[in-house]
Amino acid sequence: MSQPINTRKLNESCDIVEVWKALAAGPLKKSGDHFLATCIRPQNHAHGDRNPSLVVGGRKNIAWCPVCNFYWNPLGLVAEIHFRIRQETMTSDIFYKSCAWLGQRFLGGYVPLKDGTEARADEIWKKNNEKHPAPMQNKKYIPLSAEPIGKPQLTINNTQLSPSFEALTKEAFELLHTYGLNNEIILSSKLGSYSHSSLGDGIVYPSTPENPRALKFKSIKRNEKGKRSCVFLSGDKTAAFGAHTLKKSDALVITGGEEKCLLLHQLGFPAVSPLFGEANLYDVQAEAIVKAAPSRVVLAMDADPAGKEGAARIARKLIQVGLPAERIASVSWDNFLLNKKNGYDLNDLFRDQGADAVNQLIASAPRLFPTLFCSPDAREECWNMADVEPMDIDWLWEPWIPCGMLTILTGDPNAGKTWLALQLCSIISKGYSFPDSETGYPSSSINHAFGVTSPTHHPQPATHGTPPACLPACLYLTYEDHLRATIKKRLNTMDADQSRILVPKNLDGGLRLDRPERIEALLREHHPRIIIFDPLTAALGERTNMNSAEEVTRLLTPIIKLAEAYNCAFLLIRHQSKADRDKVLDRGMGSIAFSGMARSEIMLGRDPEDPRERILFLIKCAEKEAQAISYRCDGSFEWCGLSDLSPQDLGKSTTSRQKTLTRDQAEQWLVSRLSQGPVMYSIIIEEASQLDDPISERTLRRVKDFLNIKSIRMTQGNNGKGGWYWALS
Repeated sequence: MSQPINTRKLNESCDIVEVWKALAAGPLKKSGDHFLATCIRPQNHAHGDRNPSLVVGGRKNIAWCPVCNFYWNPLGLVAEIHFRIRQETMTSDIFYKSCAWLGQRFLGGYVPLKDGTEARADEIWKKNNEKHPAPMQNKKYIPLSAEPIGKPQLTINNTQLSPSFEALTKEAFELLHTYGLNNEIILSSKLGSYSHSSLGDGIVYPSTPENPRALKFKSIKRNEKGKRSCVFLSGDKTAAFGAHTLKKSDALVITGGEEKCLLLHQLGFPAVSPLFGEANLYDVQAEAIVKAAPSRVVLAMDADPAGKEGAARIARKLIQVGLPAERIASVSWDNFLLNKKNGYDLNDLFRDQGADAVNQLIASAPRLFPTLFCSPDAREECWNMADVEPMDIDWLWEPWIPCGMLTILTGDPNAGKTWLALQLCSIISKGYSFPDSETGYPSSSINHAFGVTSPTHHPQPATHGTPPACLPACLYLTYEDHLRATIKKRLNTMDADQSRILVPKNLDGGLRLDRPERIEALLREHHPRIIIFDPLTAALGERTNMNSAEEVTRLLTPIIKLAEAYNCAFLLIRHQSKADRDKVLDRGMGSIAFSGMARSEIMLGRDPEDPRERILFLIKCAEKEAQAISYRCDGSFEWCGLSDLSPQDLGKSTTSRQKTLTRDQAEQWLVSRLSQGPVMYSIIIEEASQLDDPISERTLRRVKDFLNIKSIRMTQGNNGKGGWYWALS
């Protein structure tokens, strides 16, 4: 074979994705116009590239790993995967055999030659199959081109920096002239022409004219988006273009793009541009700029949002490595945008308005106050509290359950939580009153509705209730109790309008708190006054960790918005934790975030002295406190009035808890004790605790508030000593 192989045409004729599939190199995952795969050099990755990072395909027809910073064209991919030879050290026989493999698989059994003819792939294979491997004249095989061409060679510290390239072509000169660059700056920068295997003819930009640290390639032709395609050829990607102009104490211009940087050099400005990522400054580059101690740094990015964000990123980086913020400025395009196209830049300004306009733009650049994390144009709206109108809470049951907010009911299993929830639904369905804070009984309610035997309670419409013609519905989402054997039977024992108590059918089909769209569909259709989730553990959803404050917050945030938007009371019923905790709010299962996000929280437990009685405690309230209320639910529901117990009393045995007097007896004793005049508070507490039937301090304080007993500060003698006294009004 006298003629060399046309590797450029060979690579362009073979689709890199099809080559990958033919090599059975691994699974591909579609991502836009390309695919993602596991890198073929996993040893270069910290964790073996468990998250695929190799980009296969796209308009460049290459496989590229951003972690390895390495490219493979179809020819290099065959050598690396099929023949297990690293393409940087490809031998001559492997090179020809790889070409033959591609020709046989994808080009009908032929391989293109540089003279325009073709050679049979099987003959090339046979000729090189028995040949002893030998280096290809000690040249490195470059992944971006099968055969580096042209002269002269570029070196870094006497080491060849591949690829080499030719002098600029006429077409390249004409393109650079459109950016406003003259021949002097073009030649002094030692740009060159290069033929890329996938992107075609283009221009190579050395980072510096002498001893460059890196090479960058830009195509001459533009893609469908009107952009010139570019790739990083070789060298150090942290190198900055134009770094040779950086001198101590000079003002410095940082821009994005080699043509803009060359234009600034042409006009006499020291200027640099990041070679790899036009708006991303590496730490090494930023530290070199700070070390040069420029008197002023001007950021001359494009006139578009991306340019503003890029300037902010570079400014943040410079400040992080020690450049004083007062030295940083950014150009303002407001007075220079004659052509208001998106992406207007320095080259456009020079072409439209001349060198004086560029000089004025740089000189008039105002100081930049960079943001640390957000975009310079980022805005966040805030409420002005002077304009906010106060809102009274709409109570469903004051002060236990507010409307439009979240309430949590916590209790042990079999403590009567479901009985209570159904009783709440019954009250709402009929428009009756809830138990009041004075007696613990429903004020003026129908006796048989609540099982109250006291003849003093007479039927009367509820103060909060809605007219019977438009009473609201109640939604009860029960995930554990049987609908007919439990829910229906218990409702039959209550005076409820069961037509207004609704239980969704599809509770197993994703109707959970993590699907707010399903919850909102229920609210929109039925407009309930209350929606109950029983129990919370079953209503969370499969992927929510109830012990994670972050996940709980993320779960409940949209639920709280729904409650407010539809003015519906959300009641979540959860079990009590098995752990014995001192803090009352910590006793429920799951994260403390449940209590934090709830506006009201109720605890439910059994009376230690009478297990038939259940006690309700309001342990967190939107506005006010309330005394505990008791009820019974042995076959039917019955309110039992106020209770003097506290949440700390739950779980205590009868012998461990002191027996206390009833409130009526406490009132009689306190009035009798104060009838002869004011008594010091500490003496009252001491005497009450020493009675045969002791009175707790908590009960005394409730009686004091009920009787309007005054607290008076009294002194004795001339030394000002004294104390607090209680006295009858």
